[in-house]
Amino acid sequence: MLEARFHSLFSGLDRAYGTYTTSGNPIPGQKHLGQARTYQADVTDELWRNHLAGDRGIGIIPICDDATCRWGAIDIDVYDNFSIADFEAQCAREKLPLVLCRTKSGGCHAYLFLKAPAPAAHVRHILASWAQALGYGSSEIFPKQDRLAGPDDCGSWINMPYFGGDSTRRFAILDGEPLSSAAFLELAESRMAPIEELTTLTLATEEELSGAPPCLQTLCTQGEPSAGLHLFAFNLGIYVKIKYADKEPEEQAELMRTLIGKYAPSFPAENLESAIIKSVQKKDYFYRCKEPPLKGVCNKTLCRTCKHGIGCSGLEIKDLEKYGTEGAVYHLTVNGQRMRLKCTEDLIKQQRFHLACVEQIVILPDSVKEPQWRALVQSLLEDCIIVEAPDEVGQEGLFVHLLSRYIGGSFAGEAPECLLNGQGWSDGSVFRFLLNDLVLRLEQDRFQAVKAPVAIATYLKKLGAVEEEITIRGKPMHVWAVPLDAFAAVTEKFDDKVDKPAF
Repeated sequence: MLEARFHSLFSGLDRAYGTYTTSGNPIPGQKHLGQARTYQADVTDELWRNHLAGDRGIGIIPICDDATCRWGAIDIDVYDNFSIADFEAQCAREKLPLVLCRTKSGGCHAYLFLKAPAPAAHVRHILASWAQALGYGSSEIFPKQDRLAGPDDCGSWINMPYFGGDSTRRFAILDGEPLSSAAFLELAESRMAPIEELTTLTLATEEELSGAPPCLQTLCTQGEPSAGLHLFAFNLGIYVKIKYADKEPEEQAELMRTLIGKYAPSFPAENLESAIIKSVQKKDYFYRCKEPPLKGVCNKTLCRTCKHGIGCSGLEIKDLEKYGTEGAVYHLTVNGQRMRLKCTEDLIKQQRFHLACVEQIVILPDSVKEPQWRALVQSLLEDCIIVEAPDEVGQEGLFVHLLSRYIGGSFAGEAPECLLNGQGWSDGSVFRFLLNDLVLRLEQDRFQAVKAPVAIATYLKKLGAVEEEITIRGKPMHVWAVPLDAFAAVTEKFDDKVDKPAF
């Protein structure tokens, strides 16, 4: 059945999926606007059946809980003067095993399918290098993350092809011609590649550009840009100053004249000294990544790996997701690393956000002026994806699942004295534990309600747990006691519904 084959081909995170509902009338040549939502529920053949029937489109998250993936994609959001047939010819010349699908807006999703799971970070790096070499370095790369932030993080999804089956506009092409859904599956399955055989692509640039940001390498390879010539020359000057920081100003200036003269020959010679060289040497400018012509070929994923690229200074913050309303928790991607923000203040207050970056991904971002920070947060909120789950699959269901692992794991001892060592104690009918020990375990699992002890106590009481005071070796201890029979019955209620975390 087609739905089962699609499900298998696009196997990814199996505990969540996305939907995108377009709004208004689409404008030709522009991305279709709408509302994106993520649902914490199992990906099933039925979802795929509805997708192929055109009833409800779905998006799949390629990265799994173990930070691996079996497929990835280059998302080319270019609509003007873009020919998917010409792009196919480019990929063929480079002998890339990509499968190209038209998007609903007329762009392209270039899929890579793997024979076995591979580290998402490695797949992202390979696809980013291919995108840059093909001239689409600013394209989004899926998976968008190197890893997920925890068991309640869903990552980022990409819309699937063949919404509506063979009558779709989201079809694959081969030799410039549309493929049926069955033919697409055959092509994709035939092009599955072992990760070991895939290599990155590098631009054939001169030695003088070694270590330069990929945007400058691309622009120098393509030839002098018709627009943004001043900024192109200015960034070439910045590159020289960064690369040759140990040289004297006179020698730096001569290197700038040579490089700019070669790759920006139309730049007025009479303005070179005052507009570029003296300006660059006077202040510590950095690459103008967000301005054209660099913006159109920017590839931050690759740039961080270049010797004279942006490093940690080029902080890339995107893919914000919001979980819940009151006491909301957020996930977002920072330099390809997934982060979890425990409250809204961690998002809107720059200092608290910096603290979270240091604790979770070991990066200390540069501070920016407050209006600039507010503008960044506002842009994240405008594209924020709401993550939804049925009531019974929310925090309570996740708590029940985590508690069941706590009770059934190595944390359960067979003697009361185990409570003195941070374990729980089971006498066969009741499991007893210290609340602080459970909280520590929940913190390790990044359970979002752990910051609210009242919520944890409420969940425990709904499971039939009671508070007790017992004495062990003369030491009084305040413990919680959960009746195992009652707990087992409640566990069954949630086990087939809750989004279970990976450990």
